[in-house]
Amino acid sequence: MMIVELIDEIDLIEKLKACGVPLKSDESLAENLDAVIAWCEADSAQSALVEAQFSTLEKGEITLLPEVQQFIDQIRETTHAG
Repeated sequence: MMIVELIDEIDLIEKLKACGVPLKSDESLAENLDAVIAWCEADSAQSALVEAQFSTLEKGEITLLPEVQQFIDQIRETTHAG
C-alpha cells in the first residue's frame, strides 16, 4: 500500500507560518496572498526562506493540491522568486 503525503491550504499556511510569515490560520491562501507577498518583498532573506520551503515541497514525495501549486506560482511570479 502506497501512502502519499498531500499538502492542502491548511498545511501550506502552517509551513509558511513556521518560516515566520505572519499569516492568519482562519483565512484561505487567497486571503493570505498579500501578506505573503509583502513579507517576501520586505527582505530578500525572508523571500529565500519561502522559496526554500516551496522547493522542499516540490522536490519531495509530496502531492500538492492544484490550488496550493497555483498559490506557489503566484508568489513566485509576483516576487520573482524561484
